[in-house]
Amino acid sequence: MTPRAYLKKIKSNTPLIVTWMDAADSYGVGVKVAELSKWAEENGPTRYDTIGFYMGIINERCFLGFNKDNSSKDGLYRGVAEIPLPMIEHIHALQR
Repeated sequence: MTPRAYLKKIKSNTPLIVTWMDAADSYGVGVKVAELSKWAEENGPTRYDTIGFYMGIINERCFLGFNKDNSSKDGLYRGVAEIPLPMIEHIHALQR
């Protein structure tokens, strides 16, 4: 099942673990943009597990909220993660 098909079945605010791949994460290494392609070839992809509450899909990106403000009437998320759908390898819904 594709990430999009799986996410379409999930209700908003469901807690998820999303495993995804960043083709070339050079955080902390100091790689210049011009050298990024070469760096990615030498180092390969980086995989992440991101935990958050499912917010929806917009423009081929999965949005996860975190740090929900329960003191506000609307329960706003103070942080939002944006993960491109093609980079998602696995999604696991958590139980509350």
